[in-house]
Amino acid sequence: AVLLNYRAYDTLLEIAVLMLALLGILALDIDAPPAPRAVEAMLSLLARLVVPVMAVMAIYLLWAGAHRPGGAFQATAVLAAGAVMLHLGGLLG
Repeated sequence: AVLLNYRAYDTLLEIAVLMLALLGILALDIDAPPAPRAVEAMLSLLARLVVPVMAVMAIYLLWAGAHRPGGAFQATAVLAAGAVMLHLGGLLG
């Protein structure tokens, strides 16, 4: 019962860690765009197929986190993996 009482604080601290990571990335202020590279068609196709499923999974993890272990941090990790796939597939700026 003690662990259940601190679940809200745990989720709040997870969100705070993610926001600090985002602020750290924004503080880098990288001006030079990366050099363009060739993108494999298979990776692009895989990203187009898998990322929507990952988005639905992240929404489910966030929703299920209100009633079970898991939540904001796990959902964000899945979304970040989807963003990496999109970037490697050349679909994300």
